[in-house]
Amino acid sequence: CFAPHWRVEMLWSACVAHVCSNQIIQQIGGPEGQSLPDLTVTQLLDLVAWVEFFRETIEDAFPSVASINAKKTYFDERPDLFAGDDNEVNMENATDILAWTNNMLWEVHRLAQDEFLLRTRGQVNDVLTKVYNDNHETFQTSEMRLVTNLCENVFALVGVHMRTIRERLTRKSEALAMAVCLIFSQMRSKQISCRDKFLKDLDTCCAAANDFQRMSEQCEDVLQDLIDQCEYSEGAIQMLEESCNALVSLYSGDAVFAAKKGTFV
Repeated sequence: CFAPHWRVEMLWSACVAHVCSNQIIQQIGGPEGQSLPDLTVTQLLDLVAWVEFFRETIEDAFPSVASINAKKTYFDERPDLFAGDDNEVNMENATDILAWTNNMLWEVHRLAQDEFLLRTRGQVNDVLTKVYNDNHETFQTSEMRLVTNLCENVFALVGVHMRTIRERLTRKSEALAMAVCLIFSQMRSKQISCRDKFLKDLDTCCAAANDFQRMSEQCEDVLQDLIDQCEYSEGAIQMLEESCNALVSLYSGDAVFAAKKGTFV
């Protein structure tokens, strides 16, 4: 219903890009993101997700934007979208504002992602510290195996973090893969520092051996679920697999260590 020379899609995209980018810059304290530490984790996630969605949408609609370096910045001025002809959109100027916004917001994305990962590291460490410091009673399963609730507690709380992140980010998000690798790394560090506290006598060693083995199996299930539910690049999948394999190897090795130690207690 619109004349082709009106370039409605380009005009609308350029206007939205300019308005939204300037609003974001104001709210995060300028291009350097000085106010990012004041945002909540949820707000950081929403910002990262919005930029990823914006970038994917713009580059799908205007593929050339991905490889263009903007000729100027638009922090303090509005783009002249009708320069030279009041009746037709100036495609060069419109493309330039889209390229500038795309590149500028990707830097905002990097800053927000770094702040989010820093915050995630602290939160996951706090959660794991609480779980590992709790009193874990030993009990016997229907298969006559001694276990505690360590495995269930660790993966229940860590799973909440992973689900929250996954629900807010896109299925292709590299930030999601990086967050999961960070969580795996924190889990590995906590296991290394706390393993021996569970090895007190024969019963606790047997329970720990079973717990650690179940934790290694749970890790593999978590990774497979992430890969099935998301659309990661090959590089992201490799990064996730390497991180998960390191954790699985640790848990499996600790299970063997605990079983052997039980025979000498």
